[in-house]
Amino acid sequence: MKSRYLILLPLILLAILLIPMIIVRNKTAEVLSNQAKTNESPSHLHTYTTATPSPDGIGKIFMGREISKVMGHPAIGWLERSDREKEEAPSQAIA
Repeated sequence: MKSRYLILLPLILLAILLIPMIIVRNKTAEVLSNQAKTNESPSHLHTYTTATPSPDGIGKIFMGREISKVMGHPAIGWLERSDREKEEAPSQAIA
C-alpha cells in the first residue's frame, strides 16, 4: 500500500507545479496573440502584386515597393563612384 503512495506522491507534486505554469503560459500566449493581431499591418501589404515594370524594376510589387532587377558584377562601378559617400553616406549606415 505504501508503494502506491510513493508512486502517486511525485506525480501529484509534479501536477501541482506544472498546472499553474501551463495556465500562465497559455494566458501569456493569448495576450501576445491579441497584441500581434492589433499591431498587424493590413494583409494586402504582405502580398505580391504586379504592375508595368519600371526601367529599374521587375514589375512585382511587395509592401508597396517595386522589386528591383538583380545587379551583377558589371555594375561595380556604380557602387564605387566618387559621389556615393555624399549621396548615400554608407559609412554612417555601417557605423
